[in-house]
Amino acid sequence: MASEELLITSVNEPILQSDPNLVDEQMLDLFSSKIKACFPTFVASVVTDMDGFPLHADVGNSMDENLLALSAVVSKRRIIDVSSYHRLVRPLNKNTRLLVLLEKSRENYANVGIFEEIVKNENPLE
Repeated sequence: MASEELLITSVNEPILQSDPNLVDEQMLDLFSSKIKACFPTFVASVVTDMDGFPLHADVGNSMDENLLALSAVVSKRRIIDVSSYHRLVRPLNKNTRLLVLLEKSRENYANVGIFEEIVKNENPLE
């Protein structure tokens, strides 16, 4: 009898389900990989909140993701010298921004339209 009660209790317990509004690491990895594939001269990308806290980063060895995240939200002060790179900063929603660094190359100009479409249509944070 006790085992039947235990069985009934365990069946009636609520099952935890994930919230469909949550963004997981896989979604951000996929988004980042599409941006990376768009630009042959890709160096780094960082998704940050408005306080400069990095939420996701795809950064090479020589870059600091925390400083890149801060530079995505601060426009009047130079946090890190990225003058030797093309710097693309786009809002993903009202609370997050995307920073993409690219090596300077004319190849990048042709792909900015594709990048804009990826940000607009495949943004996991919208």
